[in-house]
Amino acid sequence: MLLTLNQLIMKIAFTSCSNAHQQLGNQPIWGIIHGQKPDLLLLLGDNVYIGEQPFVKANLDARYTEQLNEIHFNTLISEVPFLAIWDNHDFGTPANVYGVDVPDQQHREARESFDFHLKSRSLKPDTEFVYCTHIMGDAKFYMLDVRSYQEAPGNRATTLGADQEKWLLDELAASTSKYNIICSGTTFSMSERSWTTYNRWSGKFLKAVNKVSRPLFLGGNMHSNGFKAHWSFSLFKFRYLYEVISSSVGRNGGDGLPDNKYGLIDINEKTGLVDIALYSQRPRNNIHRQIKISNWRVQ
Repeated sequence: MLLTLNQLIMKIAFTSCSNAHQQLGNQPIWGIIHGQKPDLLLLLGDNVYIGEQPFVKANLDARYTEQLNEIHFNTLISEVPFLAIWDNHDFGTPANVYGVDVPDQQHREARESFDFHLKSRSLKPDTEFVYCTHIMGDAKFYMLDVRSYQEAPGNRATTLGADQEKWLLDELAASTSKYNIICSGTTFSMSERSWTTYNRWSGKFLKAVNKVSRPLFLGGNMHSNGFKAHWSFSLFKFRYLYEVISSSVGRNGGDGLPDNKYGLIDINEKTGLVDIALYSQRPRNNIHRQIKISNWRVQ
């Protein structure tokens, strides 16, 4: 990260959905991400895969050990600062189980494994909750826990829980950062488990996030790349929240070949652009967009 004459230059890599066990402990994609020289790495959940029931903590620990022993991944997180959150697979549940339905013991043991193997090495190792904020340069990152308190979707249901909802709204309201980057294990609008299936909450969030400077929503879970602009008209001007999704960094597709999907966000105030590049083993899934910093519009 460079900060010269108050001009921020920062490169952020973000990923989700890594299954070293499926890929036999060999994931050179992490070396490719390392070669991009990011200033910060965001791990957005499903960092390991386990959903077998009944839940056995030793099996989850074994998957973390396998992921951490993958040489490219270990080198990357040893040399690049990172923040991590979890999703349903590192929470130890199949995809169709909601967090509030997980037994307390499983929840506690899965959190112990997440903390010991991954969060203890991240930039925020000592927070009481999975969720946290981190400020780097003039960017504020909101790392969210979309699983621990998740209910089945519905008009009055919650995916974050009441306490985390209030915390996030308060953090957004208090932000003085130029860039506000909201990081979720799930998408905002692009999948069946997205935030927009929680109508009450997604409306409150949109109202709050449209008041902050230059918001980006990063997510994963859906095993694809995606980009979408959400706009509203407020205070006589258009306001944009950009949803950027990259998922399946270390999984194989249906044809047995690696997906190798990851995202890079370059904030460059010298050029006046935020460059967003979403990569994939399959070129048809590559996405490239540029946002002009001055008016927060896609070029």
